[in-house]
Amino acid sequence: MNHPDPLTQQRALLHLQEVLEFIAPERRAAYQRARSECPHLVATESDPLKFLQFEQYNPWSAAERIVTYWNKRYEWFGERAFLPMNLSGHGALNEEDVNYMASGLELMMITTGNIVIYDRTLTKDTVEDSVRIKMRFFFLQKLIDPCLQVGQGPRVFIRGFSINLARTRVNRETRILIEQAFPIPPIEEVHLTYIREKHQTLWEYIVPFGIQQIAGLASQFKVHNCDSVEELAESFARHNISRSSLPVALGGYYNENVNFVRFLLDNGYPAAKLGDSLASNNSNSRNNPRKRTQDHLNNLVDYFISKAPELPDLQDSEPLGLKKYLQSLLKTHSDPPTPRLEHSTEEPIYVQPIAAVGSVAVPLALSSD
Repeated sequence: MNHPDPLTQQRALLHLQEVLEFIAPERRAAYQRARSECPHLVATESDPLKFLQFEQYNPWSAAERIVTYWNKRYEWFGERAFLPMNLSGHGALNEEDVNYMASGLELMMITTGNIVIYDRTLTKDTVEDSVRIKMRFFFLQKLIDPCLQVGQGPRVFIRGFSINLARTRVNRETRILIEQAFPIPPIEEVHLTYIREKHQTLWEYIVPFGIQQIAGLASQFKVHNCDSVEELAESFARHNISRSSLPVALGGYYNENVNFVRFLLDNGYPAAKLGDSLASNNSNSRNNPRKRTQDHLNNLVDYFISKAPELPDLQDSEPLGLKKYLQSLLKTHSDPPTPRLEHSTEEPIYVQPIAAVGSVAVPLALSSD
């Protein structure tokens, strides 16, 4: 968008302050307290000019959003809401929150621009909802500038399937944060990625296809049902995500450890604690991405099997021609295809290409789906 000249921006800021005075005192209490106790955070972490920019310089809409931002920040962080949003352990995130983030169990990467890559097979489902939501809040804080710069919401690439009511609650709160509190456009697209196993039950084969058909009803939601990490990396490449921006688990060459340490230090994580966090990273299940993916698929299959009859193994069902039938459904209901470049004896799986931005990945250890 075209930005007004500095004088017009200054007038807009003054008008915003006037509008804020019209909001009921009890509703803007958190914002007023922030202005009193931490004006530097109001200026940097909730820059009024960015809220005005997002709301097309409408002072009334910007005032509502910035007040909601501080209300939500106080709701989830309590008295620590008025401390900096960093990983020092002495800010809005307490030491327990920071230790969980630094463990690397939930690794998310933001590429330059609005591309987000997330390996959900690393998630730890025993974490409390409040911790997850605080992680989401921190993550959204990091997305403000990239999204405003490109003028679009995040495009999210997710690996791993699961059905979890707790995540549904966390996702609902995240949607509220995006829609009402943060100066971030709605999520542009969500891409789910899945790597098929060689030996599968029929249910393990059907479930991702079913998700893909359901996803076809929403233009923002797409599924990449791949045979290998190589194919997965090629699928990402169609969206201008280079292998250098992808971790090994997703078929790339990205050095997670080096960039993860850089991310921690850049956000105030104590250097003296780096040894413990790296040891935790090396001891988790990240070294076996196929097992993690299969574990998530098993959980998803168990959910569907509990609500459906038993079916035979995939190889026993081949005389029925079900595999080819399911693949034909994908082609029938898909957008105009972009074929895979490599030679294959099987029918190709298609995805619709989109415009994307960025190539340099920055890792975020966050609780996010």
